[in-house]
Amino acid sequence: MLELGDSQNLILMGTSMGSGPTCYLTATLTDMNLDYIGVILECPISSAIFTIFIQRIAENYPNIDNFLNYKYIANVDKPVFIIH
Repeated sequence: MLELGDSQNLILMGTSMGSGPTCYLTATLTDMNLDYIGVILECPISSAIFTIFIQRIAENYPNIDNFLNYKYIANVDKPVFIIH
């Protein structure tokens, strides 16, 4: 995807469970110093496991959750638009 065009024109968007891969991609682009305009998250989840279980249980099993949006989004230095 990044080879096809200029990443400076890229806006990332994710809805509900799709916010997981979107937040992960955002963190990856930030780590790779690739530019993008911003992020749109529609009805995002903070964590897939937190959505299903209570937080205390989820924290005891940190390796089973691949959608740690609350951690990935913390490092975003671009505008983030959240639609709930």
